[in-house]
Amino acid sequence: MYNDKSVNENFHIARAFAIARESPDLDIFSGFSVDDQKQIRKLMIETVLSTDMAVHFDLLNRFTSQVDAKPDLSEWTDRTLLYQMLVHLADIANPSRPFHLARGWAERVIEEFCDQGDREAAIGLPVSAMCNRTAMNMPRAQLGFINIFLKVSGWLFCTNLAHPGRQIGWQRCRGCLSSCSQDG
Repeated sequence: MYNDKSVNENFHIARAFAIARESPDLDIFSGFSVDDQKQIRKLMIETVLSTDMAVHFDLLNRFTSQVDAKPDLSEWTDRTLLYQMLVHLADIANPSRPFHLARGWAERVIEEFCDQGDREAAIGLPVSAMCNRTAMNMPRAQLGFINIFLKVSGWLFCTNLAHPGRQIGWQRCRGCLSSCSQDG
């Protein structure tokens, strides 16, 4: 399905469009011209596909290059990359929530990964990285995620584009890092 590329993300955006078409009261496109609908659809697809962790480092590199070239957002003629980065950050920002919320969601994600690993093992496939229930260490996994993905992305975004007073989420992330360190 979807040529094995961003399968989850492609499914979700395709399903969102199908729901909009099937339900007139949910059709977010009805008030737009056909040309505007095409532009909005393209932007939505590109933005949702940017939430695939397989494109994380490419997205970060493209964003860094754009910020280096034009640090003033008012000079960006195409803001697609900005929208992609915003949605991607929202997608990975769970550790920036208050710890009791972040932990609950992290537990759900880890359980989903381990369920995948169990299914892989049951049909004789090698268990994917981060999906081995017996080797899973949630605090270590969360620390790795924060250090590899979230800290760099959040820091880049906050230091270059966000107002300093709006960095409370990244302060919470540091609190989560501290809590994970104590648990592991």
